[in-house]
Amino acid sequence: MNDNFIKVKTEDGNDIILEVLDMANDVNTNKTYIVYRLLNNDDIFISILNENESSFSIDTIDDVDEFNAVEQFFIDKLENSSGEMAIW
Repeated sequence: MNDNFIKVKTEDGNDIILEVLDMANDVNTNKTYIVYRLLNNDDIFISILNENESSFSIDTIDDVDEFNAVEQFFIDKLENSSGEMAIW
C-alpha cells in the first residue's frame, strides 16, 4: 500500500482506507493525531490514531478544547510547512 494511505478500523468496526495528509504526536497526552481524507472524498478530518502491532484504528476527538488545540496546531504547522511529522 502507498505510504500515504493506511487501512484503519473505525469506532463502529468497519475497515476503511484513509489518505494521510499529516500526523503529529502530542508528548503531553501520548496521543497521535492524524489529518486525513477518505477515498473519493475531499472533506478533511482530524482524529486520534491508535496503533497496535497489527492494525490501526481511529477515534473521534470528543473534547472541543482538545479538538480546537489540535486543529490550530495543524493550521500553524501548515503555515510554517516544515514537511516533517511534528511532535509537540
